[in-house]
Amino acid sequence: MISDRKNCINDIKFSPNGSLLAVADDVSLDIYKVEGWKRLAVIKKHSGQVTHIDWSLDSTMIQTN
Repeated sequence: MISDRKNCINDIKFSPNGSLLAVADDVSLDIYKVEGWKRLAVIKKHSGQVTHIDWSLDSTMIQTN
């Protein structure tokens, strides 16, 4: 079980190629490598609550709102 955050999860999305997982809570976004469930990045520069995640078709970019 992964418990890197204490806040409620607002959205969770696998990348189109299935290798990455993005998890959004109130104001941050965690990116995990699916193989081994290693956290690769934490993005905390959101100005408001993260409510939705979109991956690019080639799994190289991510967009949030």
